[in-house]
Amino acid sequence: MFTLDSMLWTMFPWLPVLLAGLYGTFVGSFLNVVIYRTPIMLTRRSGHSSQPFNLAWPPSSCPNCKNHIRARHNIPVLGWISLQGKCFDCRTPISARYPVIEALTGLILALTAWLSQASPQTSVSHAMVLMGLFSALIAIAAIAYDTHSVPVKLSAPLILLGIIFSVLSTGPDDFRLLTNTLAPKDSLIGTALGISIPFATIQVYRSLRKSRPGSRSANLMFAHGEWLLFGVAGAWLGWKSLAAVAFASAILMVGSAAFKATTRYKDDSISDHGKWNMGTWISVSIIAVALHNLVRHTL
Repeated sequence: MFTLDSMLWTMFPWLPVLLAGLYGTFVGSFLNVVIYRTPIMLTRRSGHSSQPFNLAWPPSSCPNCKNHIRARHNIPVLGWISLQGKCFDCRTPISARYPVIEALTGLILALTAWLSQASPQTSVSHAMVLMGLFSALIAIAAIAYDTHSVPVKLSAPLILLGIIFSVLSTGPDDFRLLTNTLAPKDSLIGTALGISIPFATIQVYRSLRKSRPGSRSANLMFAHGEWLLFGVAGAWLGWKSLAAVAFASAILMVGSAAFKATTRYKDDSISDHGKWNMGTWISVSIIAVALHNLVRHTL
């Protein structure tokens, strides 16, 4: 059957990949705003200031001289390069992480489009939904790296969206809103296992350490929504992918800790819990496993 999906892939095989990459850099530019402002918004008390503060306001400005960033300097990656990594007005250095997030998001979204194009089981709608998931996980990974925690307000909605996505992918072809290879049953089982197994592990840990709920040793490995990310993995990838996500995130966490130890990296402001950057590596692992699943579908 000739569909819009097949027409796009056949007539313009590289156009979706290029557009996805370009679109991804602009998404990455927005994610930089989300990464910086979301922790402030979540900790900001109501009535703390009469000035509004959200993702849209106030306009982006230099933290040193307070001058607004000009539109031409907000072009993803190219704006930072044209400024040579410094503020146009006061020449204060601008972190290289901004263009890195923009370029990385563009690369991941372009790769998603390319793998989706090569997979007969993946439609344009499925690819677009995955791009949204990956963008959210990139933001969560960066926020977790900065704050050493993952707010439940960020991780919990992704679980619900994953389940909804699987439900919308069921039914007769003529009434199917999305195309996905994950059945709602697998999504629900994955969500339940992704949340319950880590929670049970913590309970065992508490009992073995004979620690009280809320104590430092009890909370060393379970705080601020990191483990809910395993629920995200289960909801979006199914229960069969949970082991891969857990293994990959464990390898990345241990590798990160070993790197910090061998390079004598030290930050006394970071707690023992935060030094593992669990939220960052779990998010990265979900993206990696999801992309691996797309690769398997192309074979």
